[in-house]
Amino acid sequence: MAPSSGSGNRRRRPPDGRDPGALRLVLRVNPVVTAGPAPEGDVPQRGTVAQIAHYLASAVRELGAEPLIDLHHAARSPEEFLSLAREFRDALALPPSPTLAPTPATGLNPPPQPDRSS
Repeated sequence: MAPSSGSGNRRRRPPDGRDPGALRLVLRVNPVVTAGPAPEGDVPQRGTVAQIAHYLASAVRELGAEPLIDLHHAARSPEEFLSLAREFRDALALPPSPTLAPTPATGLNPPPQPDRSS
C-alpha cells in the first residue's frame, strides 16, 4: 500500500534509510549580478552582491533555508566566477573554502576524491 500524502510521511523513515525529517530547505537563486543597486522588487533575481546576499541571509534566518547561488550564467570567465563566489561567501560570512582557489592547470580546483587506500 502506498503511503498517503500529508505530514505523517515526514515522520516515517522509508526502508532505504533516508530520513525525510533530516531534509533541508534549499533556496536557489540564479542571479543577474549588477554593478549598481537594482529595484527592491527585482531582488533576488537581479541586484548587487550585497542586495542578493542580504536577501539570502534573511531567508536563512527566517526559514532555516540553505542558500544555493547558481553563478553559472552570471560569470563570463572562471576568474569572474571565483571572484563572485568569494564575494558571496564573504557577504554571507561563510567559512573559506579551498575549492574557491584556482589551480594552475584548470583555473578551478578539482572536486575532492574519495580515499580508496583501504
